Amino acid sequence: MKLRKMGISPHAQCLLCGNGQATHEHLFRRCEYSRKILDGLTDRLHLRRFNPNNGILHWICGRKWTPMKKGINLSIFMAGYYHIWWQRNQVRVEGCFKRPEVLLREIGQCTFLRVKQILPHSLTRRDEVWFQTIDLLY
Repeated sequence: MKLRKMGISPHAQCLLCGNGQATHEHLFRRCEYSRKILDGLTDRLHLRRFNPNNGILHWICGRKWTPMKKGINLSIFMAGYYHIWWQRNQVRVEGCFKRPEVLLREIGQCTFLRVKQILPHSLTRRDEVWFQTIDLLY
């Protein structure tokens, strides 16, 4: 909405779902496309669904997880938000649209490989077992 008022973007409607105004609030909390991505990540991580109005940071930090598990989950969701924003820009600039399942696979692949690179060599057994059970590559 701000970009439209400044004359930078002619789009008033969400470019991803077409069902709301193109605002930050809509894109990250109400957009059907974004919800599919966030729900898909939640399913792949074997988590219960969260209320997007409460915020992912609040939700993750409130869990009784090890710091490693909190960090990995937070990193994966932040990558998801980044990819949603990037996808919206791709549609706006290049007219390029990826189905949610395609974007989910890309998010999973890049985050899995990145997390694998930065994991400490000495994981607790509990964290190691958990990390092996998440389904990021599907």
